Amino acid sequence: MPRPSAPLTYLPAELASAGAAQAQLLDLYTGQNPYGPPPHVLEAARAAVCERSPDALASAARSSIAQRFGVTPGRVLPGAGASELAWSAARALVRPGGVWLSIEPAQSPCVAAARSVGARITRWRSVERTGHSVDLEQVAELMRLEQPGVVSLCAPGSPTGASVPVEAVFELAARFADVQFVVDQSWLPLSDDHADLERVPPDNVLCLRSLTLSCALPGLRAGYALGSSPLLAAIADARPPFAVSAPALAALAAAVQEDEHITRCRHQLQADRSQLRALLDTLGLAHTPSVVPFALVRVARAAEVTASCIGPPSRRNLYVVVTCVWQSMSPGRIVTSPRSKTSAPRVIVRPGPTAVILSPSMRTTGFSTIRPATTTAANRTLATMSRPM
Repeated sequence: MPRPSAPLTYLPAELASAGAAQAQLLDLYTGQNPYGPPPHVLEAARAAVCERSPDALASAARSSIAQRFGVTPGRVLPGAGASELAWSAARALVRPGGVWLSIEPAQSPCVAAARSVGARITRWRSVERTGHSVDLEQVAELMRLEQPGVVSLCAPGSPTGASVPVEAVFELAARFADVQFVVDQSWLPLSDDHADLERVPPDNVLCLRSLTLSCALPGLRAGYALGSSPLLAAIADARPPFAVSAPALAALAAAVQEDEHITRCRHQLQADRSQLRALLDTLGLAHTPSVVPFALVRVARAAEVTASCIGPPSRRNLYVVVTCVWQSMSPGRIVTSPRSKTSAPRVIVRPGPTAVILSPSMRTTGFSTIRPATTTAANRTLATMSRPM
């Protein structure tokens, strides 16, 4: 098993002005697989021919993915990551003023994509007291009231980490055959629900998958969608030709045949998650049950957590980048004060020997430099999080 690493591929202006170099940074925001990409997939991307235009039809990648999941190539659409596919799907599915129902919280590109084409966004939100489980009967009731044309959700939940079995989503889709469902499955390969990858979606469900998180290849911008042939043809028509690069297509063709590395990573991350849960329990920190490699944690003193992270670089001159945003789970509110009376702020925490603190949210406001993420520093920060208000 390779050692975890998360090199940052860009340099935020705040860190550049502080004199940091790109080689001094670790990126904890993206939450990608810390054990690195499958070697076979990386080799395929590097071996791709870039002196010619990529196959506009993506025939080889489509055939490989279709064979892996037992569908026709027409039910597969390679894309430049889940984000590109979500934005292209929004252009194909939504007209200005159309209703798009987002099941939240959701760290997904779907809502931004819908908003970009003039959709009216309505939301259903999970709650902490139920472990952020998605109550699909409540969703169905809201659908009858709002009459959305599209429903989007993450399965598994992100940032909640909650299990969202696709079988239940497919059953809901069967009850609303005129509604298009968009399911972001970016975390599925590394989750306890990974067997859901084998489930072929019905015609009114579009499943988005990516190599960014599971294969730790965010710079490649590679993903694919499974759905009905007419819908995928409409999505393909909504984007420019040659939308996916030759290296990305080569990586996609290889990735669906490469399960051993992902399986090893998933097992290691499950062990890492167990250690993290034990640490959180020891500190008395409430956390949401999770089927993915991270956990949603309630924080009492968010400002002190941030302050404890900020410090000068170490003797090794290592910075760690973390997004400093605290968000409420109440509709439409972003909590920026740790002493807000309306809702407790939250962060995401991820296990691993190099770092523990991770705080992404649906909205990003900037970066902070923090001291090297050693076990001692991480435990000290978590201890700060656990102190009462």
